[in-house]
Amino acid sequence: MIARAWRDESGIALIMALVTLFVLSLTLVTVLDFSAANARSARFSASDQRAVSLAESGFNDAAAILMSAPDPSLSSALPGTPTGTAPREGGTVVYSGTKSGNLWTITATSSVPNPTGGSPLTHTVSGQVQVTPSDPLASNLAWNYVFSDTTTSCMQIQNSYSLAAPLYVRGNLCMSGNNTFTGALLDVRGSVQVRDPSNIGSAGSPIPKVRVANGCRAGTSGSFVTPCGTAQRVYTSSFEAVPPDISKPPIDIARWYEEAKPGPKHYCTSGTFPGGSSKFDPDNGTAQDWDAGTINLTGSNYSCAVYGGVVLKGLIAYNSGILSIFGTIFFDGDISLGGNQDILYTGRGVIYARNVTIRNHTTLCGVTSCNQTTWDPATNLLLLVAGGAGATAYTLENNTRFQGAIYAVGGSSLQNSSEHQGPIITDSVSVQNNGNLYSWPPLTDLLIGMPQFTPAPPSAAYIPGSWRG
Repeated sequence: MIARAWRDESGIALIMALVTLFVLSLTLVTVLDFSAANARSARFSASDQRAVSLAESGFNDAAAILMSAPDPSLSSALPGTPTGTAPREGGTVVYSGTKSGNLWTITATSSVPNPTGGSPLTHTVSGQVQVTPSDPLASNLAWNYVFSDTTTSCMQIQNSYSLAAPLYVRGNLCMSGNNTFTGALLDVRGSVQVRDPSNIGSAGSPIPKVRVANGCRAGTSGSFVTPCGTAQRVYTSSFEAVPPDISKPPIDIARWYEEAKPGPKHYCTSGTFPGGSSKFDPDNGTAQDWDAGTINLTGSNYSCAVYGGVVLKGLIAYNSGILSIFGTIFFDGDISLGGNQDILYTGRGVIYARNVTIRNHTTLCGVTSCNQTTWDPATNLLLLVAGGAGATAYTLENNTRFQGAIYAVGGSSLQNSSEHQGPIITDSVSVQNNGNLYSWPPLTDLLIGMPQFTPAPPSAAYIPGSWRG
């Protein structure tokens, strides 16, 4: 009986069914749990990717704001603390910028909900943007030279002279007399003629750079030769046949007739000027016609200032040998200085007139004794603008010295033991009879009121390879 019971298999099917059901149930639970985990992982991955995209979009927004800013060089162009952008689908993003010199570092951080219910998912990216500031001097290179604009005649340098300033000639240059050009740079867009015994540089002191477009010759006949060399009486360490194309900056006489302070339309609000407002313009600001006669800036002591509220807008004053200037000043006539005067000017400013004449043992300088090594144009700089179109709108003659800048619509003449230190921009330059042009400390900026081209605006550009995140 017992043996027969062990051999009876009639209940095995139920056991097998139960085992199979258990295995299938376990498999189903595993599959469901795995599917749920995959779904959670997919949602987490999608949210994480969303955080990355939001952070990148925040960076792009900040970079776009910076690159479209009127002046991206200002530290206020981007907020220094995290600032939110416009609402974004699925999360938020903030950005900020820090500036060091002309380099911006932009940081953006996003936040999106965590699909698992934990802390929000965040992502931070950063990158750098380089700012190229506006550079007025780069757009107005003529202020680095004694600049002769005419292309219809030869710039004449003759008799006894000393020419130690950088020189730019848009036309031709003609040198004669027992003299040597010793400036650091010579640019001539026409040709150069050097008559014996004149020289450009010397064997012992060659000019660092000479650039002449149409060649040089020694004497008044023969072909012009390129490159210019010792056979043409040119001694240089570097010669090029392609000088830069630099133009004379434009002048806006009408604007400064209207806006100068003091000037025809803005007389002194504090103090007076000798002769009253008619010395600025007899027409009292109604007609710009150069009819104010000749004005002596240093004939007697005075002070004439223009204020806007409590803010000083412009000043011209003279007291016992010291001429004080600030801002842009306009006289609708001529300026003449002369008569054994040693004048020291202080401050930085621009004075407009028709013709400017300095003569007869007069010095007008930004430092004592017109010392080249101690003059700092960033501290003291006087620009005299001669708006007349005559051949000698600016005249320096008879044992005189001027340390400053000159702009002349017409021509300029330096002669008879005269000395000029500083840039000159003029239609033509005549240097003769011991006229002297000397170098000067480079200008670091341009004054308001200086004739100039509008500089390129500042710009900003992303630096490749600076991306982090």
